[in-house]
This record gives sequence, structure tokens and C-alpha cells, in this order.
Amino acid sequence: MIHFLPLHPTLVYRALNEVKGNINQDTKFYKIPITNLINNKNAIYIYGKDDYLGPDAEMNEQTIQLLDMNNYEELSEIPLDTISYFKEKHKKGERFGIFQFIPHVFS
Repeated sequence: MIHFLPLHPTLVYRALNEVKGNINQDTKFYKIPITNLINNKNAIYIYGKDDYLGPDAEMNEQTIQLLDMNNYEELSEIPLDTISYFKEKHKKGERFGIFQFIPHVFS
């Protein structure tokens, strides 16, 4: 299984750069067109702040849905909870995950 984000990866880069300001300029992000996954079995994990119980917790079955490729829409912005999380962790000087609270596509 591989996981993808349902948004253009440069949105994550920009958000991180706005918060931290020192993101490596050589960092590479790749966008894989969703059409490349059309023959796979795909699911989407609605990864929200209210449903997240920590990295060791099991995923709630209700937050995972089979992905209907005909109804798929790419996100146009980073979730606000993700931006808040970036700012909070950076302010505290803590390491943090760069995909927190962004839905994940599993293929």
C-alpha cells in the first residue's frame, strides 16, 4: 500500500515554509495524477483533528471509505487544523509530521 495526499504537494511545502521559514530549497515533491491509480483498489482516510487518537491508535472504520474515482476532487488548500498544528509545534520547538490532519489516499 502507498499513501498519497489529495492535494498538490507544493501546498504542503508553502505552508511549512510560511511557518518554519527554513525549508530546504532542494526538497522534492512529486504529483502523481489520480488517473494513474484508476486500476487499483483505493480508499481515502478522512484524517481529521477530531478523529485522531494518536499514532499508536487504531483507525476508526468510519474515517476510511472506498474511493470513487469518478467523484474524486483534489483539495485546493491545506486544512486549517494542519496549519494550526504546524504553528503550535513550531512555537513549542517540537518536531512534527508534515501530513497531520490532511486526508490520505491509500492505493
